[in-house]
Amino acid sequence: MTKSILISFLLLLAIQVDAQTDIISKENANAVVHKINEQILNAKFYSANLTFSIFNSYFDTIPVQTSYGFYKRSGDKLHSLLVGIETIQNNNERLEVDTAMENIIMGPPSHKPQLIESSLESALAMCKKITKTKTQIGYLLTFYLDPAASLGFSTLQIEYDDQHFFITSLTMHYLNSTIPGFESIKNPKVKISYTNINTSRIANSEFEIERYIIKDNKSIYKLNAPYKNFTFLNHLTIDTNQ
Repeated sequence: MTKSILISFLLLLAIQVDAQTDIISKENANAVVHKINEQILNAKFYSANLTFSIFNSYFDTIPVQTSYGFYKRSGDKLHSLLVGIETIQNNNERLEVDTAMENIIMGPPSHKPQLIESSLESALAMCKKITKTKTQIGYLLTFYLDPAASLGFSTLQIEYDDQHFFITSLTMHYLNSTIPGFESIKNPKVKISYTNINTSRIANSEFEIERYIIKDNKSIYKLNAPYKNFTFLNHLTIDTNQ
């Protein structure tokens, strides 16, 4: 086999592999989603960098806006930042901080977060078709939703690696719907990419809230000095103290 023929053969093989798409059942899709969810929740520690991108349309590849964040978990404790909202949860409190709006909301910690499984229940019920496509790092699940469903988007895509079943991207294609702050885009595409995924130990200091909230000697929650002008909503106790 000549070198040129070999190269042509390899290129053709690569195209065929990239284009390998199968239609799968809702049951098979649900099993994959459950596996993805289970892998993250069963990891003692999990962290990833997040990239949140908004596109003008389904086919656009250059985003109109990109923001960056992170997601870190240790058991039930978490610390995340996405689209300007910082969330910190430890064994006693859950804090949501919106720096742009100068709001801090505190409440009790929630149970282990179901990252994607619970939110997909309604989507699976409304699916017309689900496909599974081989990618360079794993697989891409595409959920095609019934236009009659009032879910706000037409397709949902989950890409994951086939070794650890960790999510590498989530993509939502909106239909006749807009995103707050981007009302001029009628059918936007939103993509969240996960990079630098790590399961190494995360220090407990990562989940402390003292940067924003402190307790006085009577165990009353107060805003820390740099945030004293923020609006503080305390749903953990009856009283709201600033």
